Amino acid sequence: MTHLWGQVPTAPQPPPWHQALPSRPPPRRSNTTSTVTILLASIVGLILHAAALLTVSDLDDNLGPGLDLGILNPRSGEEPAATNPTRTYPDPKLSDFTLKVKELRRQKFGPAGANLTYYIVADWGPTYDPDKTYALVYEVHGGEYGPVRNYIEIRGTTTRSRTTSSSRPRASDQRIIVKAVAVEELAGAMFTPRSCQPQ
Repeated sequence: MTHLWGQVPTAPQPPPWHQALPSRPPPRRSNTTSTVTILLASIVGLILHAAALLTVSDLDDNLGPGLDLGILNPRSGEEPAATNPTRTYPDPKLSDFTLKVKELRRQKFGPAGANLTYYIVADWGPTYDPDKTYALVYEVHGGEYGPVRNYIEIRGTTTRSRTTSSSRPRASDQRIIVKAVAVEELAGAMFTPRSCQPQ
């Protein structure tokens, strides 16, 4: 259909403020499955990488004295720097110790003698290896039957004594004297120091 003046009629255009808004793309849904998959793959990859490094480290350490992969230790022949130095402990010496007799009870029988109950206390300065057990062997003098030998176990900074002892001094007021005679390491099946074993 033509218009009287020869123009094709057009549909009336709405004013610009009534025009429809441009369409937005639909909102993207977060894909949690793919996120979790990526995260798990990353963790598994890190674990496999750490396991491979440990395996190479074990191979590099266990090849033997003349072989070296050079992967973790490219400069063979050089000692690696100690990152965690092990603590060294001194060996005990007799001069480290002072011993004292602590009397618990003295029962006198006139001037003839007495029954004495006592224990020995050890004191020393250095700290010894806590993984080793040492025996400080001592002799007690002044008893009726001559010197008596016994020992105290030492581990690190602690002692374990052979409980209390008893003696009969020759005189009721005679003092008991203690003297350190040896320090031995108790190792293996040895539970009594050689210095205390019967000859």
